[in-house]
Amino acid sequence: MSRKNPLTEKRLALALSLIIPLLVLSLGFISWTETTAGSTPSAAAAGDTVPPAPAAFTNEFGMDFVYLPPGEFMMGSDQGAPNERPVHRVQITRGYYLQTTELTQRQWTAVMGTRPWEAVRHAPSGPDYPAVGVSWEDARAFVAALSEKSGRTYRLPTEAEWEYACRAGTTTEFYYGDERSGLGDYGWYVDNTVRVGLEHAQPVARKKPNAWGLYDMHGNVWEWCADHFSEDYYARSPLADPAGPESGYPRVLRGGAYDQPPRYCRSAIRIKYFADNSYAYIGFRILAEAE
Repeated sequence: MSRKNPLTEKRLALALSLIIPLLVLSLGFISWTETTAGSTPSAAAAGDTVPPAPAAFTNEFGMDFVYLPPGEFMMGSDQGAPNERPVHRVQITRGYYLQTTELTQRQWTAVMGTRPWEAVRHAPSGPDYPAVGVSWEDARAFVAALSEKSGRTYRLPTEAEWEYACRAGTTTEFYYGDERSGLGDYGWYVDNTVRVGLEHAQPVARKKPNAWGLYDMHGNVWEWCADHFSEDYYARSPLADPAGPESGYPRVLRGGAYDQPPRYCRSAIRIKYFADNSYAYIGFRILAEAE
């Protein structure tokens, strides 16, 4: 059996001690350069970080808003009038803020300096009552004045944005379920107003809200939406961000009112009124565009 040469072993050990560190360093350099060259700097590293939008805000006139993220839902109902059909998928591609209550008399007066509800019957005055006796044209004038005073863009919601907000992820007839007997916990309608001697709208936010914190989406007062009205619009409505027909004099009302039975307070209910109509059972809530 041959004997190992000690000199050869020493030389081999020395060579390995020099080669291995160089190999490790080389591999590490290659790995680092490939990762760096093939990746995009993060927003934080580039200084482009955009803070997430707050979940809610209150403006300078005391109006509370909640943020509704983009999403999609099934709009309409097979249980209602023909103008609620067909049930169809709608995509809301831009998030927005929606007022948590119907616009109140205090808020209207703070912006406009007038009291239109005093000109209609069955409309008590009070800071937390809905601002009623306002036409669609009045509502449009209000959001224009508010936008100018605040420097932020406000508008009426489309009826798709309205129903998306009302449903808050539900597919039932009401945002709490299908049972009409439960409506009294969530909204003001004929059984808990007119039939007990309360022949007018009630102060806002006295009933349970939906999952997004929106009050009085069922009942209390009908709410103006931005859209023109068409009986058959759902049959030709676009998938993304439908905004109603391009023309037409009637406008859309949503949500039902204090003098209506449950079937007229459902999430999908939609009716038409002329843009210059103003009554004690019609008001609105406003949308603030996300900035």
